[in-house]
Formats: sequence, structure tokens, C-alpha cells
Amino acid sequence: MYKKNVFIKLIIVILFTSTTALGQVKNYGGSIVDIFDNALREVLVTNERTLETVISSCKGKFSIKANKGDQLTFTKENYLLHRQLIKSGRKMAILLNFDSQLIQSKIYLDVATLHDYETPMDDAFCQPLFVIDGEPFNSDNRTGRFLNLQPEEVSKVNVLRGRSATEMLGNAAGNGVIFIHTKCNYPSRSKFPAAYEE
Repeated sequence: MYKKNVFIKLIIVILFTSTTALGQVKNYGGSIVDIFDNALREVLVTNERTLETVISSCKGKFSIKANKGDQLTFTKENYLLHRQLIKSGRKMAILLNFDSQLIQSKIYLDVATLHDYETPMDDAFCQPLFVIDGEPFNSDNRTGRFLNLQPEEVSKVNVLRGRSATEMLGNAAGNGVIFIHTKCNYPSRSKFPAAYEE
């Protein structure tokens, strides 16, 4: 009788332990946006414990397996790295800020490389700065890298002027910044086509 009771207790403990262990792993998800509340696609979301990585969808949505207490990292070019500790709840709202220093360095490198040196360097900053899906383009750019952008590709336009613009992106933003967010149904603009799958 004693052995039978011990055996039953042992089975209960094993079942409880396995159920608890299985119950800890859940799908945690949410939405990722920028400072203008635009959905950010192609954000790499990594569980630092398991190293599993997923990519945010066209609508900025993500879902990843994790335990409570795991830390997630969110990375995207031209945006600051963001870390989020899973505490409670299974839905997260993630805000990624622009990496101002990186964007500024790209702007000045672009101007120094493409400027024709026949006019003063300051002339390169006489026009507003364009930032398309987080990538800066100087409007004096003669390569036409952003000129192939079609009106039907544009989802949203935000304009930033004055002190807030220069504090964010330096002197290159002295004439304002035009932030263009494109629609996600243009896979040719995507590095990760699978990210658009819902």
C-alpha cells in the first residue's frame, strides 16, 4: 500500500512538472511602429535565450515563441536597437526610434561622394532631406536612387521642420525632413519577401 501511494505521488509530480514546463513556452507577439506610428516591416526579432529569430510582417506584426522572463531584441537598419523583457501579457507595442547618428553619417557620406564640387558644399543642403522607409536620401543626389519611387507606392508622408528636425538629423535637416513611408505590397523594395506573409 505504501509503495502504491509513493508511485501515485511520483506520477502526479511528473505530470505537474511536465505540464508546467510545457505551459511556460508561449507565442508572444505584437506590433512594431516608428515615431510617426508607421508599421515597421522587416524588423528582426530575436529571443536572446533561444536565438530564434522572426521577421515582422508587412503590417509590423510579429509572433515568437518565448518564456516569461525572456528578453527580445528588435533590430532594423537605421533604427536604434531595442530590447524588451517579457513580463506579463502576450501582446506588445514596440516603438523603434531612428538611429540619428547613423543616418547623419550616411547623409554626409552621400553628399561628399556625390557632390560635383563645382558649387559650395552647403548647396547640397539647400533642399529638404528625404528619408524613405528609414533610409536617408539627399535631394541633391544625382544617382536617381529615389526618383524611381512611384506615387502609388507611397503610404504616408510626414514633414518635420525647425529645431526638432535639426536635433534629430543635424544641419542636413535645416530645410526640413520629408519622411516617406511606402506601401508594403511592393516586394521589389523588400530585403525579406517572406516578411510579408501573414
